[in-house]
Amino acid sequence: MEHFRQEKMYHIGRRIILRDVPNSIMENYLHDLRTASGYTQEELAALAGTTHSTIQRLESGKRELSMKWAKVLAPYLNCHPTDLFYKTTDLQERLTPIVGYVGAGAEIYPIDDHPKGFGFDTVESPPGDNRKFVAVIVEGESMYPLYQSGDVLFYTRDGFSELDSCWGKACVVQITDGPMLVKTLQRGSETNMFNLISFNAPPKENIALDWAARVAWVKPK
Repeated sequence: MEHFRQEKMYHIGRRIILRDVPNSIMENYLHDLRTASGYTQEELAALAGTTHSTIQRLESGKRELSMKWAKVLAPYLNCHPTDLFYKTTDLQERLTPIVGYVGAGAEIYPIDDHPKGFGFDTVESPPGDNRKFVAVIVEGESMYPLYQSGDVLFYTRDGFSELDSCWGKACVVQITDGPMLVKTLQRGSETNMFNLISFNAPPKENIALDWAARVAWVKPK
């Protein structure tokens, strides 16, 4: 039996697998999300800094809706960029995009965006949690014993919106003008600075961050 781990072990009765998203769901849902948001094509084009004809072509498929375009449009549609490529209601189980690997030094190495979406693989989302997650896979033993090679870490891209829940917890952090890491977060001694506690290395003190997100769920290997 496979399971996820939040603050306690959570068991579910169906198998969790890494797999490709079937081509049948790799569609363009820009029209649906735009109309649901109440925008006309002209209004969305103005918000996104593009032309009416460009939005028309993206919706009709005459122009490819790349991940670059999805990242531009998603904030105005109140959705995650990957929502423009599939509907969760079309799936028997919700899927979370895998966006990178955690390697040596607990640094995250992003997966290059593919033309139609979100990397090369997905993993089933944590059960009973409707937040928009992304996931990274641990490679190697740099975070042992907390995480082992093959563990999948889930987090949201909500920036500092849940910062109070991050103190003393494992978090994905984006260092200003630096790498993305998985570290335990503490308050720094300087204003708006943070201490990053490593699992098997000396701490980094008074570091400026662009954002931090708590590791919400873990799918053990």
